[in-house]
Amino acid sequence: MIVERALNNYFESSKASSGGLIVADAKTGKILASASRPSFDPNIKDIQNYMDPLVSTAFEPGSTMKTYTYMCALEKGTYKGDDTYMSGTMKIGEYTIKDWNNYGWGEITYDYGYLQSSNIGIANLVQKYITRDDLLAYFKKLLNFLMKLQVKYHLNTI
Repeated sequence: MIVERALNNYFESSKASSGGLIVADAKTGKILASASRPSFDPNIKDIQNYMDPLVSTAFEPGSTMKTYTYMCALEKGTYKGDDTYMSGTMKIGEYTIKDWNNYGWGEITYDYGYLQSSNIGIANLVQKYITRDDLLAYFKKLLNFLMKLQVKYHLNTI
């Protein structure tokens, strides 16, 4: 009931079209509670999709991973939040990365970039303060992100 209420409150304030919440045991992956939207009426027989997307499809975690990436740089001791970078867009190889608002906020600090969920900030942070191996080791050692979930459904998304 609490998870449903939290999700309803979010939908009322954000005008989102879909989303979900899962409360899980961090050690086992056991789902303790969940809620998702849009919801459906089980009495309607012509529903196209009966599967709950929270547990039946893979979903990219997106910006939630930024916090852990910043934590990795902080714990490594290399992060300097007052350093600045140019937000907006940047090219990495053949790919162009953009901030979520497509134009950024000009030259900003990494701390401010974190508050704005800057994609360019996180890309620069990974290039400047930590390595890919640092991040993978951090996920594996401290957060168990690379372990298989101990749940009985067909997806392990990581």
